[in-house]
Amino acid sequence: RRAAHTIRPRLSLRRPAGLMALRPLSAVVALTCGSAWCLVGIRAVAMPEDAVSCSAPKANTPGVWAVNASNGETLEGYYFAPDEDYPVPGKCAPCAGLAGTGKVCGGVVGSSPNFQLVDCPGGQTCPSASTARECPSGYYCRKGFTDPMACSWSQSCPAGADERAPGAGAGIMAAVILLLTLAMWLVFTRIKNKTNQRATLRVELSAEAESGDRAGAAGGAAAVGAAGAAEGGDASIAIDFHGLSMTLKSTGQPVLEGVSGSFPAGALAAVMGPSGGGKTTFMNALCGRADYGHVTGDIFINGHPGGVGDFPSLVGFVPQDDILFSDLTVFEALYFNALLRLPLAMRHKAKVAVVRQVLDTLEVGHIQHAVIGDEARRGISGGQKKRVSIGLELTAAPRVLFMDEPTSGLDGAAALQLARCIRKLGAAGITVVCVIHQPRFAVFNAFTHLLLLGKGGRTVYCGETGNMRPYLEGIGFRYSEGENVADWMIDVVSGESARYDGDRVDDTFAVPEGLFARWAGRAATGQPELSGEGGKPADRVTPGFRQQFVIMFRRCGVQFRLAKLMGMMAMFAFLGVMGGLLGGLEAITQFFGKNIGAAHNASGALFVMVSAFPGYTLLAPEQLPFRRERSAGVSMPAYFLAKQCFNILDIVIPTLVYVVCAWLLSFPDLPFGDMLLIYVGLSVYCTGIGVLIGALFSGNVGLLLTVIAPAELFNFFSGILIPLRDFPAPLFWLAHLGPGLWFMEAVTVCTFREWPAAMQADPAVRKLNLDDTGFAGRFDAGWGAPAYFGIFCLLGCAFRLEAAVLMHHLPKVPQYRSQVQRAWARVTGSAHRFHASKEEEVEHKRSVDAIASVAV
Repeated sequence: RRAAHTIRPRLSLRRPAGLMALRPLSAVVALTCGSAWCLVGIRAVAMPEDAVSCSAPKANTPGVWAVNASNGETLEGYYFAPDEDYPVPGKCAPCAGLAGTGKVCGGVVGSSPNFQLVDCPGGQTCPSASTARECPSGYYCRKGFTDPMACSWSQSCPAGADERAPGAGAGIMAAVILLLTLAMWLVFTRIKNKTNQRATLRVELSAEAESGDRAGAAGGAAAVGAAGAAEGGDASIAIDFHGLSMTLKSTGQPVLEGVSGSFPAGALAAVMGPSGGGKTTFMNALCGRADYGHVTGDIFINGHPGGVGDFPSLVGFVPQDDILFSDLTVFEALYFNALLRLPLAMRHKAKVAVVRQVLDTLEVGHIQHAVIGDEARRGISGGQKKRVSIGLELTAAPRVLFMDEPTSGLDGAAALQLARCIRKLGAAGITVVCVIHQPRFAVFNAFTHLLLLGKGGRTVYCGETGNMRPYLEGIGFRYSEGENVADWMIDVVSGESARYDGDRVDDTFAVPEGLFARWAGRAATGQPELSGEGGKPADRVTPGFRQQFVIMFRRCGVQFRLAKLMGMMAMFAFLGVMGGLLGGLEAITQFFGKNIGAAHNASGALFVMVSAFPGYTLLAPEQLPFRRERSAGVSMPAYFLAKQCFNILDIVIPTLVYVVCAWLLSFPDLPFGDMLLIYVGLSVYCTGIGVLIGALFSGNVGLLLTVIAPAELFNFFSGILIPLRDFPAPLFWLAHLGPGLWFMEAVTVCTFREWPAAMQADPAVRKLNLDDTGFAGRFDAGWGAPAYFGIFCLLGCAFRLEAAVLMHHLPKVPQYRSQVQRAWARVTGSAHRFHASKEEEVEHKRSVDAIASVAV
């Protein structure tokens, strides 16, 4: 009868001020104030209207009941609650009339004075405050819960269990992870082996395409084969330039003045001169890449007005630095480059033939299966890397090849090997233009044509290499037998070699002004004839977005390394064990009680610290090789999408390892499927931040930000350090862009939905987890793990889209002194404003232009 009475709440559960967001110091204070918490727990219970006025003994002695305040009789089977203003006397109500609160009278379990209410012990179920039964088999009974909760297929729950233990399902989960890893290794190993097999298979060319395909394989210049013949155009390109000049946009200073000359089809042209002679500037102006200056003059391609940049697929550019994919073998690097840049209509066998012939031409066939390597992993030598860098352009079958100081950093033997390769290129009909510095005689002798520039960017000589010495001797300079002709030539231009007028030294001849005047007077006799006229080159049709996406996704599979994945899995497993231990410690679970979000905070924070790394390592190590491909016409969206699709494996596998380890050690009330979906969504979000950081920063700064940025966003906006209701309105809405709020809401809502109906109906528990945190609205709307997974994916895709936009519109970025300047320039597009001087600006721009190819 008493149980059916109307219940009137006397006092809602209120924690002492400051304990809503528990700090480590306040946690110690709260744990030492057991009596205060006991008092709050008693006062939190709603009392019947006809509760009896009573008083409790002052001594907290087990086995003692409260007494009736009016007649002094012992109220056996009653629980005591103090008045709001005066703890003694208070009110007493029957234990049998209190149900669904997770409380039980102390006399039932014998662990405290009989008149006190305590949490239902773990391993027991308490349908009312007067009854405690052992938890049945197949269920577990949490401390303070009214009803038992069922165990899943992967857990073991004997009778009287208060927590779950790993069952047979734990072994199944571990086996699934191992099988997935093994399957990935087998699939990508097969892809890699099939790619490498193409390096040793004999290529059978059909008779009708043999002439065209073999002509292209003979050196790469006419490797278009039958498809190239159908498109039309000459096999070689002649370049003429008249009055080519350039002034810097920033200062108006002239750096190139009136350079005229010609490079016939199939010529091997060397661009030489002293420091400050404008060698790289000339090549940039000729290629149409000098966007940092105003270029004037006329350029003719096969006698037709135009520019080299009008035919990007026919032009190759070899930067001074060896910018290569370090985790590919020599053959793999050349093979995928050929697939990306050779004509779409060209047969696959013909493309493989081009790659094989380039290996033979550059004399790197014996190292075709060697990994290129970098500073961290030893690979091929510096000279071999230089030839592979040239090979990347040759596999694209260019008709014009530009090289920026290809012999820099090479020893004599490596430079001699390079000279032999250059001769083969000329024999194949490729027009080669090289900026070269202090070559040995054998290297210098490999070039058929020479453009000699003096300080200030004016012409000293332009013509055949063999005619340079007679020309200089004809104007009074004497050559000492046995001296390197290239060194003597530079001495003449620099004023280190005397000019003779008969038998005496001519002290009146000014160098280099006199040299400029002599050449200008010779060129002024008439308009130079064009080096040759032929058909106007036609640009090729190369693979489109879809084909490039498939090619680059295959390349990602070849780049896959099991050791790297295993290392990442080990790191996630270690942190998952730590997160599981923290989430399963009895001291922590007892301290936080029924506060769901606080119990999951440590595990989520550990996961966020490392989950952005797969996104950062996706792009940051390949920034320079990507820029080289991007400037050569390779599709940026195809590259970006292929990397993101392959990154799904880096998201799912490590996250699965983390969740399995954390879940098996802590066994939260959150179902495994919901927990996995939430953490995978969180990983998508964090890797999106990593991708954006990798597009903006590199090196140690990028690594540091990859750890700090997601962790701080998570902790600051999670509501644990600072309650969300205390945020000002702008920060509150900004918190919806961070991972902390959505993670805490996801685990809280999904866990609360799994709790027994009696616990969900408890006003105090609902207020603690839903009302005070602002999660009640979406809980009542029926949100679940899939909804939160979608929000995480939406935010993660937004970060990826921002990174893609930056990469698409700003393909070339100077190497600034600070990463902050680099990021600002990438966002704003300011390429020069941070340099200390105009000379440094020019030097930075040259470095950038050495990375990019001729097509922007």
